[in-house]
Amino acid sequence: MPLNISERRAHRLSELLLRLHHGSREIGATHFKGWALEQTRAEIPFDRALWAMGAERELVIHGVHLQNLPPHFMENYERFKHHDRILAAVLQHPRRAFFIDEVYAPGEREQMEMVKQHSRRFDIEYAVVVAMKEPVTGLFNVVSLYRGASASPFEAQERLLLELLIPHLVESADLNRLRMVQHRLPPPRTAACGNALCDDQGVLHQAEPRFTERLRAEWPEWSGAQLPTPLVEALLNRRARRFIGQRITVQRQTLDDIHHLTAREAGPVDHLSQREDEVARLLADGASYKTIARRLAISASTVNKHAHAIYAKLGLKNKTELAKELRGDEGEA
Repeated sequence: MPLNISERRAHRLSELLLRLHHGSREIGATHFKGWALEQTRAEIPFDRALWAMGAERELVIHGVHLQNLPPHFMENYERFKHHDRILAAVLQHPRRAFFIDEVYAPGEREQMEMVKQHSRRFDIEYAVVVAMKEPVTGLFNVVSLYRGASASPFEAQERLLLELLIPHLVESADLNRLRMVQHRLPPPRTAACGNALCDDQGVLHQAEPRFTERLRAEWPEWSGAQLPTPLVEALLNRRARRFIGQRITVQRQTLDDIHHLTAREAGPVDHLSQREDEVARLLADGASYKTIARRLAISASTVNKHAHAIYAKLGLKNKTELAKELRGDEGEA
């Protein structure tokens, strides 16, 4: 039977969504998930919560926020996570929320009791769980809301609200984290790109749809959270700042232990050498050969040679055309 949300509740939900998206720009990344869950609690009361991020193929959980739960909650969970029917169910059916009792078959009572025993150690009697999953990479976000034995079970309408909320929770958290990284790093020279975050092993922690689209253009068979081997070798093993493929260019910037990657379509400008690229951008800014020579500590005749090579490679005639070419490289989607 279809569930309807009252007009009053629909207005409250709309206000909550606005707060989430405003908060993604204002709240610090280390506090955002806790803050977002507190906003959610106003509409779906709960006692404890978990928000986990990971990769489905490897079943690796690489980020966890625990709300009113001790750190060893996850240590206990690691022992049976591969037998967790709830996680399997929400990953198989993204954006559909489940109650614990729904996902175990009659012959799986032992597994269900294992989960319940684990939960009751932390005063968890009732749970509603939902996930979002990126289809190409398998990156997922799982949100679990819990109530203790003294509380009432979650209702069907609360499950529906969580299903409506999960895309906004995940999108606002993704934007919040990317903004934090981008705020602390110099901006990439191109705006027409897809963004992603990965670790030193080349495992994606977050990826925009445009980023995965760009990578699939270069490697049509690629999927999963592990970056393609050529990217890992160039950007992480050799620590290159830029990978130039047949169809795409990927740039890397590093902040602490996370790498910010930007991927875009490759263009003629990408095939300039590093020195030619430096000269080209100064020429496009209107600098004279003498100014460029002084800035780069090279001779004016060397600047002249680079300029001729740049114009020849790009099929251009003057600074005006060069400036237009570089503007196109930097922002047109």
